[in-house]
Amino acid sequence: MARALLLLALAFLLLGCVTSPTPTTTVVSASASATASVAPTVSVFPASPTPYASATAPVDYLPRIASTSARPSNPDRNEPFTLEVSAVDDAGLQSISWQSYDALSSVPASPSSDCGMAKSCSATFTFKSASEGERIIRVYATDSSGQEAPRSPITITVRPFDYKEPTTTPSASVQGISVCGNGVCDASESSATCSSDCPAAAASAQASVEACSSNEACGYKQICQGGECVDVDCTNDAQCGYGKECESNRCVRCPSGPYGPAC
Repeated sequence: MARALLLLALAFLLLGCVTSPTPTTTVVSASASATASVAPTVSVFPASPTPYASATAPVDYLPRIASTSARPSNPDRNEPFTLEVSAVDDAGLQSISWQSYDALSSVPASPSSDCGMAKSCSATFTFKSASEGERIIRVYATDSSGQEAPRSPITITVRPFDYKEPTTTPSASVQGISVCGNGVCDASESSATCSSDCPAAAASAQASVEACSSNEACGYKQICQGGECVDVDCTNDAQCGYGKECESNRCVRCPSGPYGPAC
């Protein structure tokens, strides 16, 4: 029995020696060890701060045409007409200029008017046209830095003849009211006020023109000129009709506005 136990203990001992794992040694090369031990370099400092931007330069706006006008806006052929232009700019204006592709018989000596770098400026240009029809003149301003305003067109209508307001001749007098042109020389009419109704008086009045000292002393559509009453087209706007005005005792068409005649 003791012998059997001894043999069994010897068998376990031998079995443990056979199955016990042999310890292994891992060989790591020097280069691999060095690589493994060195961590990647990471910068812990932030990037250089961006310097502050310089102060923003002021905006240089384009110059602007503030207003335009034409007098008269409907001249006769070869009658002078004048354009009046004003412009503004935030920094200063070099000049106000004009440009036209239409045929004009007379134009200003210079295509521009100097503004002397003022922030607001006005200029006047005078033209003539030898032929009738529409004439388009564009005006613009140039500022101190050379920037130009958009060109603003001004339309001029040149008439083919010296316009005169037609006279309406009534067929008969209205009872109690004198009407010039009805063939009757009424008590309130004379050669000065209605020569067509009073031809005899008109004939006798030749070389003996009525004397006057003011326009009030003269008749309808007359002015006192050189001490004499002289016939004219008109003395006020009411005598010219719709869309026309009295200018220098002549009925002329009013300037055109966005909603019709500007008068």
